[in-house]
Amino acid sequence: MNMNYPNPNLNPNGPGKMHPDDKRNMIVFFAMCALLFFAYDFFVGKPHKEALKAQQAQMQAAQKAQQTPEADLAPLTREDALAKSPRIKIDNPDLQGSINLRGGRIDDLKLKTYFETIDETTPVTLLTPARAPHAMYADFGWLPAPGQTASLPGNDTVWQAQDNLATLSVGTPVTLTWNNGQGLSFERTYALDEHYMFTITQKVTNHGREAVSLHPYALLSRQGLPADFAPIAVLHEGPIGLFEDGLEEVTYKDLDKEPRHSFSAEQGWAGFTDKYWFYGIIAADESGPENYRFLRSQNAQAEPIYQVDMTGAPLTIAPGATATNVVRSFQGPKKLGLLNDYAKQDKIDRFDLVIDFGKFWFLTIPFFHALTWMGHTFGSFAIALLALTCLLRLAVFPLANKSYRSFARMRKIQPQMAEIREKYGDDRAKLQQEIFNLYKKEQVNPMAGCLPILIQIPIFFSLYKVLYISIDMRHAPFWGWIQDMSAPDPTSVFSLFGLIPFDLPQFITIGIWPIIMGIT
Repeated sequence: MNMNYPNPNLNPNGPGKMHPDDKRNMIVFFAMCALLFFAYDFFVGKPHKEALKAQQAQMQAAQKAQQTPEADLAPLTREDALAKSPRIKIDNPDLQGSINLRGGRIDDLKLKTYFETIDETTPVTLLTPARAPHAMYADFGWLPAPGQTASLPGNDTVWQAQDNLATLSVGTPVTLTWNNGQGLSFERTYALDEHYMFTITQKVTNHGREAVSLHPYALLSRQGLPADFAPIAVLHEGPIGLFEDGLEEVTYKDLDKEPRHSFSAEQGWAGFTDKYWFYGIIAADESGPENYRFLRSQNAQAEPIYQVDMTGAPLTIAPGATATNVVRSFQGPKKLGLLNDYAKQDKIDRFDLVIDFGKFWFLTIPFFHALTWMGHTFGSFAIALLALTCLLRLAVFPLANKSYRSFARMRKIQPQMAEIREKYGDDRAKLQQEIFNLYKKEQVNPMAGCLPILIQIPIFFSLYKVLYISIDMRHAPFWGWIQDMSAPDPTSVFSLFGLIPFDLPQFITIGIWPIIMGIT
């Protein structure tokens, strides 16, 4: 450093030299910088690093606690998987199944009023134990906060039922207990309403001498893709949730590319959505922000495992105290009226978004309500569909009629258009000018026929979407050989409409109804 003083005599080291006071100030400055650096590192940087390290350790512990060791074992049939552990029966007017006492999972659930086929012999299966084909289950529990080493219930924990003969049903909850032998006792109570909503209340009582901090969690795990999975652009199937940033939809293909998606919300919900069914976990208390994840892993058989989980804020349990966490789990059909009832009754924000109404929701939702009301009023969704289609056709008739008139005018001037093209084909500017003059003379607007059609496209696309996603159309009969309005026409022109008994690839299945529509 070169300091120039107005009076060189004031610098005892001579002109151009550093003054002793400047040396002292520089040393003090660098000493203060070093002190501030070490103070920041000690009070801010180091705790931040430790917090990140603890968070990583917590996430690893969460993943380890939430992983399914059974997924790496030999696969079983559904019946064998159910027989491997003691169970508590589930029974209400709409559901039947059981709770696995090993791990406390809800992993066996069937619908009573929905069936796989129209002969109504095989109920729809929603949940299936791990290691069985298309395994799907709901799991709940606790994770240790950073620095905690307490033994916690896991996948192999065998819970004790307070009443071994109890059945989980409407108005009859079931309580399971487990003690870790280290001062913590755990209690888990399952309650079920008359339809499809479970309420799981978890309690931890600290009998020890030191406080303990735990994170509550809930998860849904799915082994492989659904048996009837058929991806289509008009419908989202896969992980879905409502978080701080709004509705999030992640496809299975997205998870295959990026196996982890994280979100947060104060009061949210998440789960898996299929075409007709939804499996969800819903935050039911206000203990703090919830962290949600959509995950993908793989088992020993190279089969993908998809997971949706929710981890709550840490709860500190003082000696002699009890901490409680409540979470809900919906397992059932995507019926709009029922979802709206749950949204109002249990204060679940925008629970109707479980149904994929799409970007044209302002059309699909009214169509959905109209179709449902007419179906129940007429006693037939076939008649309701025909009536709704006719009403929509009448509503857009002025637009359609305008298109027809415009196209008729265009056909009328086609001979004159051909003459102009033949006469001025080599002069593009003159050709465009003469065509414009012809349009003006005959009062024809080419866009007058296209614009009304474009306006109608969202309307009838929305109607198609409603027909595709409406569970009320599932297995609804029409007439004759059409016994399921949600399925394609089973006949085909290539099999002489069923006279020749052999199966055809779906892409060449052209039934009689599309042909009749084309003719008419």
